Amino acid sequence: MSVHKSLEVHIEQAGRSLYTLVFNPDQYFRSYASSPSFHSPVTILSSALIAVALPLVVNSLYAQRTLGGDIGTFVSVTSLYNVFTIPISTAALLVVKAGIIYLLARGFGGCGTFRDTIKAVAIGYFPLIVSGLVLAVLTRQAYVSIGMAQIQTPTEMAAALKATPYRPLSTWVRVLSFLWQGHLWTFALRHIHDISLRQSVLVCFPAVVATVLLSVPGL
Repeated sequence: MSVHKSLEVHIEQAGRSLYTLVFNPDQYFRSYASSPSFHSPVTILSSALIAVALPLVVNSLYAQRTLGGDIGTFVSVTSLYNVFTIPISTAALLVVKAGIIYLLARGFGGCGTFRDTIKAVAIGYFPLIVSGLVLAVLTRQAYVSIGMAQIQTPTEMAAALKATPYRPLSTWVRVLSFLWQGHLWTFALRHIHDISLRQSVLVCFPAVVATVLLSVPGL
């Protein structure tokens, strides 16, 4: 088989796999649980961490343009700092969430390992890829809508951004992405730990609620 043909096959297989993950997660994780590799979790988690950083990059670029001068540079640098720290904290929280989920699953008689739990939780980060791309677009549109007139301080900029319709829309995008995560985790834990769907929902519920409350201001 040629390299080109082999690449086409791999892309087609990856596309089918993602389609199943999105539209039939029960079937996806039933198949994955029989041979839980590191390939899918690492690929999805890496992509999610990049996607999480995209809105921060957009914020950094447009904050500099909107404010200008030293203040704009300061806000821009702060946003760039978050580009590195937030993905790192997101990855660290994955381990914490996996630990809590693992202990709760074991409490319900689950038989999966902590290692496989981390893999399953990592695959459940797929919604952050979608939300990261959407939030990057919404962030840009928010800055475009406020323009540059009479914006002189970070406080004024934050107030102007908050008044746009894109800010509450961004909040709902985050909430929906976390609920989607919980949906995926429910099926993942069901098959990884061989527990009932009801037990899996109870295992994932605390992690989803905590994620929403900690990650979405104002809720």
